Amino acid sequence: MKKIYFLFLLLIASTTTFAQGNEDFTNSAATGTYADGSFVGNDGINWSYTHSRDESTYPIDGKGLMLRRADDPSSISATISGGIGDFSVNTRKAFTGNTQRRIELVVNGAVVAQFEPTYGVGGDATVVPFVVNGVNVPGDVTVTLRLYGANGNQQMTIDDIVWTGFTGTATPSLSITSPTEGEEIAPGADTLLEFSVLNFDVASSGGDGYVNYTIDGGANNSVFTTDPVNLGVLTAGAHVLFVELVDDLGNSLTPAVTQTVNFTVADVTSVADITALRADVELNGVGSFYTITGASLVTHTDGFNNRHWIQDSNISGILIFDNSNIIDTPYNVGDNVTGLTGYTTLASGVLRFIPTSNSGVVASSGNAVTPQVVTIAALNATPDDYESELVRINNVTFTAGDGVATFATGQNYDVTDGTDTIIKRTDFFGADYIGELIPSGALPGIIAVAGEFNGTAQIYVRNLSDLTLSTPSFETLRFSVYPNPVSNGFVTINTTNADPINILVYDVLGKQVKNETITNNTLNVGDLNTGIYILKMTQNQATATKKLIIK
Repeated sequence: MKKIYFLFLLLIASTTTFAQGNEDFTNSAATGTYADGSFVGNDGINWSYTHSRDESTYPIDGKGLMLRRADDPSSISATISGGIGDFSVNTRKAFTGNTQRRIELVVNGAVVAQFEPTYGVGGDATVVPFVVNGVNVPGDVTVTLRLYGANGNQQMTIDDIVWTGFTGTATPSLSITSPTEGEEIAPGADTLLEFSVLNFDVASSGGDGYVNYTIDGGANNSVFTTDPVNLGVLTAGAHVLFVELVDDLGNSLTPAVTQTVNFTVADVTSVADITALRADVELNGVGSFYTITGASLVTHTDGFNNRHWIQDSNISGILIFDNSNIIDTPYNVGDNVTGLTGYTTLASGVLRFIPTSNSGVVASSGNAVTPQVVTIAALNATPDDYESELVRINNVTFTAGDGVATFATGQNYDVTDGTDTIIKRTDFFGADYIGELIPSGALPGIIAVAGEFNGTAQIYVRNLSDLTLSTPSFETLRFSVYPNPVSNGFVTINTTNADPINILVYDVLGKQVKNETITNNTLNVGDLNTGIYILKMTQNQATATKKLIIK
């Protein structure tokens, strides 16, 4: 099969009559874990890859390489002797996510071509070749294939790299890498012209010439380096960028080397609050840019992707998803923020607000954050109505609360009110209840951020106090346990008073291994083996649990 693919690609990719080489990944050392590595491929060529893995269950023709992210970026590169004429590689979508895959060919540090293959929705085994004719670079050539574009996963399998040898004259080439064709620039943001050239020395003197560009057919602007050019803040609407290589006298080359890119600068819609924003999304769909002029109350913040949950007084909520760390102003729970500017996207059914500038102003701080009381039935029936809002559900029980099980990250836990059930997802990995005992028995209520996963309602508890709600049976802060881990056989347990404390100790299998009442704040654990245990401490009807590690 490898040979068949090689011949097929040679026919469609080459304008010469012979192939210089190919790589079929037979010798690839990539494993099932994303990592950096290298291997010696065909003809003794050393290939190096970054943040990549094997083909998994998404092969093209036997072994291949799966690239993953644009922000790392995932890539593979090699130095090839003898120059390159034409180049091609087979691509295939990996996994089922529908994020647009983008891959680019970089030769000697210059982006030669970018490619956005068209795959089907969901799982798709279509093989789409990325073909670049006329590279025409002589000598020892460093070639890199890498993902580009938006952050996040855009897994793609590559295989059957084929190139032809350099013949004839090295041809100057020009590639605009920013803005891209059809790109929408955020309102108020600078537009950067970024480009690369091959086989052409850009210089003010002593080189092959320089670069001219125009915007919307206006006057020529000349640049004498390949450094990015800041075009400034352009007006909203459509724009045409024309770039050309010229000789030292400003004359067009023969043949002319030009590139044109059409892009737009988005307009921004001012909305009074999140309720108005959501109404516009309902009418016009996601992707528009907004400035929220009114106050939005911060109900939760999370260091992962610089997330913030905000809601207005109506009440409507939205998730600020700031994985590019545009917002460098610290927002705290209880802040009212005005003037946020960004655009909307949808991820797993949840509406996200992506900031485009650090424009939000903290108008006031220390405001009360009061959850609205809702039922599980209401959340399950219309999750969109409560999405990203702070809610309270009364009289609930965790079905997994058996007195031994503890919370882990990235897991689902069923919460029931006796009639209906909803998923509590541990989405906040740094939450202080991770590793703590899952409450057993009925709770008077829990507080959480409401959300969903593709139409199925979920809730996300922010911290331990959202679970305890000041009930005496879960006042964890009344107890402190140290040292932990313990190696000298004795644990000190402090509380706010001197009354006796009943201590139950369980091993990881849920077996009770100790039951004592102490009056001197000291528990002897010298008779217990090394390992992890659960302490259940009760004093005057107040109960707390802690994980204890014995070395």
